[in-house]
Amino acid sequence: MMTGRTSIKKDKIIETTLALIRERGWSSVSARAIAARLGASTMPIYSGLGSMEDLRKAAFVEASLLLAKAQLKSLTGDEALDSAVGYIAFAREEPRLFQFIVSGKKDIGARTLDSLAVPETRDDSVIQSWIFTHGLAHLLAEGTLVMDEAEITRRLGDAGGAFYLYGHRKEGRAV
Repeated sequence: MMTGRTSIKKDKIIETTLALIRERGWSSVSARAIAARLGASTMPIYSGLGSMEDLRKAAFVEASLLLAKAQLKSLTGDEALDSAVGYIAFAREEPRLFQFIVSGKKDIGARTLDSLAVPETRDDSVIQSWIFTHGLAHLLAEGTLVMDEAEITRRLGDAGGAFYLYGHRKEGRAV
């Protein structure tokens, strides 16, 4: 009697990994947990992705793509504001994936998303806006603050405007 070798597609393994991260964070992800969820042994998990580090990198890329998709939604007609609102909305709606991306960026050394990198410009208003946006995203992801999309948009718009005015006044430019 021949036994068939179980094969699980890479995208199914990553999808299951993201589901586990959403439920309990990266610390809950193991080859055994994935295999149990998929009704298989651990062997197809390792043969499908190589190592847990390879899996973590693949999950990071997929989660980052989900974040990028959220940032591309046209919500206000202002591309920069839409990106910031999308970033924060993702953190609020997908807190464990957001934490995984933010912590994974440093651990993996990835720079797959420009939105996760400190802006290259040294323009104070841009950096202050980024700090505010990232901080607000963390507060919402942790559940420290609760805001709907309208309030997030209003607060980002107000803060961005204030940082812009502050930067121009500081540099002695007219506003």
